[in-house]
Amino acid sequence: MLCAKKNKQNYMINRYLYFTVIILIFANCAEKKWKTYSYKENNFQIDFYKKPENKIDTLYLKNEILLKNSYFLNVNDDNHDNSYYSISHTIYPNNYINSDSSFSTLEGFINSSQDKLVNDENNILLSSIIIYKNGYFGKSFKWKKNKEEYFFENQVFLIKNNLYELNVVSKIDHNHNIYINQFFNSFIIQNIEKGSFYLPENEDNITFSIDFPQCPKTQTQTVDTEGGKLDIIMQIYEPKNGDKNNIYIASETKYPDNGIDTSIVSLELFYEKAINGTLISINGKLISSKTIYYKNYMGKEYKVNLYDGITIMLFRYFFINNYFYNFGVATIPANENNDDMNNFINSFKILK
Repeated sequence: MLCAKKNKQNYMINRYLYFTVIILIFANCAEKKWKTYSYKENNFQIDFYKKPENKIDTLYLKNEILLKNSYFLNVNDDNHDNSYYSISHTIYPNNYINSDSSFSTLEGFINSSQDKLVNDENNILLSSIIIYKNGYFGKSFKWKKNKEEYFFENQVFLIKNNLYELNVVSKIDHNHNIYINQFFNSFIIQNIEKGSFYLPENEDNITFSIDFPQCPKTQTQTVDTEGGKLDIIMQIYEPKNGDKNNIYIASETKYPDNGIDTSIVSLELFYEKAINGTLISINGKLISSKTIYYKNYMGKEYKVNLYDGITIMLFRYFFINNYFYNFGVATIPANENNDDMNNFINSFKILK
């Protein structure tokens, strides 16, 4: 069914895409025993795996004293995938920062919340993307602790003059599990009117077509890279039943003109670094990789083993006329190379 309409930069993009795929594969398995906690004095509610503890820290801003109210949970359950959850709330002076400030001011303020992590050489920033909650600007930061080999994610929002910081730390070998998003998605703002910030939908600007089994969901994300901000347009289809595959996904990213050297040697290096960066960030194992072509454009097809063989992902890359195309399918080993998978990846076409 046709539904699509007429180096380190790449690391960030591919890491974000694969985090999305991995979370979606197991999304229906979320635990039901979580409990919702409402903190009316802090204008939010959120779900915790177990009852959190509370602490209040004192912060100093010039001549003012700020209170940082935190709710946190150290998980002692050996069967749970994450070791730590937290959310904090800090009210800043309205004349210092608020959600009506310029975009660059908002982003700089939220980015500064990660300064200690950035300055620690043992931390690797895997991705940094713009998100929003209730019409207010925020960012998601995914990190990896290099020596200890565990992952953690922070989401930070500025809502009026309220700074909310959410954090989840996963256990070793349990990175990208579904409970991370279960925690983040349960965060709900209360008693504050909706803001006006949103991410534009760019479905009409899609430059490729590919045949999904049914119409996919389309979303746009803005990713921070060393070369600046890049927009990813993603299409995702999750079969409910009767399909041999778990996830179908396709995306495109527009790079600046002359941003990527398209000589054969440079493209080989571009694809190789993208694949290796993805393997590192998701703890995947490369099964195979080969050079492919769309018309006269060179690309790569590769297959990845995840979670000790529970999941196989087959993906293709093409960089064509400053657009990076990334599409593929996730399935179980018993269904590898099925007809639906092959029909999907072989239906890719450039429209513009």
